[in-house]
Amino acid sequence: MRTAQENLVQTHGALLRVGLVLEGICNKCGVCCVGIHEGEQVFCENLEILGELGSPDATMCRIHASRVLNTPIWMLNSVGERVFETICAKDNELETRTILEKGIGRGCSLGVRLICPQIS
Repeated sequence: MRTAQENLVQTHGALLRVGLVLEGICNKCGVCCVGIHEGEQVFCENLEILGELGSPDATMCRIHASRVLNTPIWMLNSVGERVFETICAKDNELETRTILEKGIGRGCSLGVRLICPQIS
């Protein structure tokens, strides 16, 4: 039996295939740049935490001006040790999925819009 979270992820995955896009201006809450790995909070090595995560202007990306889709990044643990390497999900389906799962309603200022494909 699936959990409510797994159902939500599956639903969002289906919506992403239809055409779910993020709209608005990022309030730099940082929720999309952190995660949980093996029970421990991890965060992007380029995330500068300025305040409480989930609050407006709580974070800043140290490489924002130069980051592009698939920029390699390391996720760090609470003491700053590298835990695993991944990619920055800027402007792609993974970023949308991450924000839907962790950010909307938890500090993120972005909204979502459903784009329905034309059926021929």
